[in-house]
Amino acid sequence: MPHALGPILRILGLLVELFGLAVLTLSGRNDGADVGARLGIAPNTIWAIILVGFVLWATGTALNYLNRNAPPRDRDPG
Repeated sequence: MPHALGPILRILGLLVELFGLAVLTLSGRNDGADVGARLGIAPNTIWAIILVGFVLWATGTALNYLNRNAPPRDRDPG
């Protein structure tokens, strides 16, 4: 497994969570800027998006931890 996968999943998870939280926050406004309704996203779907982002972040963090504790691999096949 590539060593860059953990950090990529962490960043992707944070971006997904940030998107979900921004839509959730803007969906609670009463001034006509209801982003969730404009995008056709229900509140339960927004919470699912936030949960998926957290799972991606947690997976990336676990991969970083596992790669840090893994013994170094010999890159020379011969």
